[in-house]
Amino acid sequence: SPRNVLTFGLRGASLQWPDPARRINRWDLRGTYDNGPAHNIRSTVLTLRHCRIYSSVGQLDVALTLRDFKRPFLDGRLRGRTALPQLAAVVSPGRWQARHGIADLDVRLRGLLPPPPGRPDLVGGPQKSLSLRGNLTLRDASFVLPVRGADISGLNVQVGLQDSLWQ
Repeated sequence: SPRNVLTFGLRGASLQWPDPARRINRWDLRGTYDNGPAHNIRSTVLTLRHCRIYSSVGQLDVALTLRDFKRPFLDGRLRGRTALPQLAAVVSPGRWQARHGIADLDVRLRGLLPPPPGRPDLVGGPQKSLSLRGNLTLRDASFVLPVRGADISGLNVQVGLQDSLWQ
C-alpha cells in the first residue's frame, strides 16, 4: 500500500458513547495520521498537535504522539481544568465513579501503552510501565472506587506524580 499522510481537524465537535454519561460536548482537534515509510502499523504515527476539550469548569489541552500501532508508544502532555465526573466517565470508566469535584492537571505521559484489560500482550516480553509525571489537584472531590469499596468525599488535595511515587 502507498504511504498515506492524513491531516485532520475538528472544531466544536461532540462525541457520544453508548453510555450516556460518557460524552464530550465541545472538542477542537488538529492532528496528523501517517502510516510511515514502511506503510504498515509498525511505522504508523498519530500526532495530535492541538486537542482541546471544553467543560463547564474549564478546558483540557492534550498534545501527544502515538507511534507503532503494533506496540503503541505514547509521548504526551495533559494540562488544564475539568469537572471530575466528566474526566471519570472518559478515563477508565467503571474503575471509578465521580459525583462532583474539579481536577487541575499538568501531567506528562511517556512509554508503552499497556494492553487492554483481559487481553494479553501479544508482542510478549517484559512490559515497561507507562511513565506518569506531573501534578494533579482535586478540589471538593467526591468519588467511589467500586473495586476497593472506597467512598471518598470532600477531598481537596494536590498530588505530585513521579511514576509509582505519588506525594
